Amino acid sequence: MNRTRPLKRLSRTRAGFTVIELLAVLAIAGILIAAGTPSYLRWVALNDTLSAATTLSQEVARVRTQVKRSDTTITLQVSNGGHTITSDRTLDLPLTTVSGTLNLTFVPPYGTLATGTTTPQSVTITSTRNASVTRQVSVVSLFGKVTVK
Repeated sequence: MNRTRPLKRLSRTRAGFTVIELLAVLAIAGILIAAGTPSYLRWVALNDTLSAATTLSQEVARVRTQVKRSDTTITLQVSNGGHTITSDRTLDLPLTTVSGTLNLTFVPPYGTLATGTTTPQSVTITSTRNASVTRQVSVVSLFGKVTVK
């Protein structure tokens, strides 16, 4: 024979948090957020500059490949104080500024830099969020090899 047990009666005590407990949790969360914010902002600035440096190095590789495929000469320019890459198309490097100038002319058939071009050529990419965060992008060979430091 199956006997069912009667349900226990719910107690009449109140469940939940008191205002003091809630304020203590909010105070601890505020302290943790205040301690972590500078590190997070520096990480965001580092990410901005790395993204811009990667975009620049990928554009150098793309222009070189385009020259080899199309058998036309293309000049890639990055101007001092700006945040724009100009070649056969224009790209923006958001949240960063460029110090230095790149003026690279790639010639067919092998996509090498034009004669008379000196290497290495370097620019420094600086975050607009944190001026102490920089990356140096250098074109170090006549074949357009790019290093990012």
